[in-house]
Amino acid sequence: AVLMSSPRLATLCSSNVWQCEGHKLLDEAGRGSPTDEMQVAKVLETFSKYWNVSQPMLLDKKCNWLGMAIAEDKPLSQVEPPAVMQKLGVESLQAAYIIMYKPLCLWPMSNAITREVREDPWARAQAELKGLQDQIELHRYLVSVGRPVLVVNYADLLWRPAVSKRRLERFLPCLGSLDMDFVPRLGIDIFPGNEMKITTGVETYGKQMDPAEYNYRLSEPETSTRGECLVDEERPNDGVDFLGGLEQFLNDQGKKSLRDAYIYLNELAYA
Repeated sequence: AVLMSSPRLATLCSSNVWQCEGHKLLDEAGRGSPTDEMQVAKVLETFSKYWNVSQPMLLDKKCNWLGMAIAEDKPLSQVEPPAVMQKLGVESLQAAYIIMYKPLCLWPMSNAITREVREDPWARAQAELKGLQDQIELHRYLVSVGRPVLVVNYADLLWRPAVSKRRLERFLPCLGSLDMDFVPRLGIDIFPGNEMKITTGVETYGKQMDPAEYNYRLSEPETSTRGECLVDEERPNDGVDFLGGLEQFLNDQGKKSLRDAYIYLNELAYA
């Protein structure tokens, strides 16, 4: 929602697909994940039906598979833009990536994840580990091929909005000033099929939530950008213990991998 606050951003929300995610459009078109330059061109052609291609920034939400395909083949700047873009004078495109992760102790904020933990904690623990490892794999690959990538901590959006605003604006200067409390407008920014039930801006939502209730510690002094989940022995709130609850369903190697993955992403978010 924060990026949507810029009038210079185009999303895929007008397609009316779930959560404005581009892979849903490809599933419907029967095109699947792109594997070569021609496929990438077809993906761009499909997306251009819904992007406002006159904008300088075109967003595809949750595009790990697309990012990897482009990175493995050749830079996006070498793929010929769709005809609708060329008519506007667009000669090339450049990709930039934002990877956002959620600290493990904040998963109780999600009703869906809470339900999954109660129904099958082992499966949720495995999914959590794989998700973090996929993000790390993507980050390492993008760095290795020189693609611009920014890692964002979801907790910082809530409780360090000024810091997050500076980082995002520095990474994507063409978007201009961002509104950390922007609420997407139904029928303008989002549509019924997107199923995005956003009624409160990120900054306001963060003010309504106490990080201590989720065993999340903001570092002192307040000017610091660092935050972290409390380790088991430090937790004052026994009612919220999803990190330890998930870890107990992993073997020793899984536990180590889970903690190592979180440490890796956490360090990047404060680099």
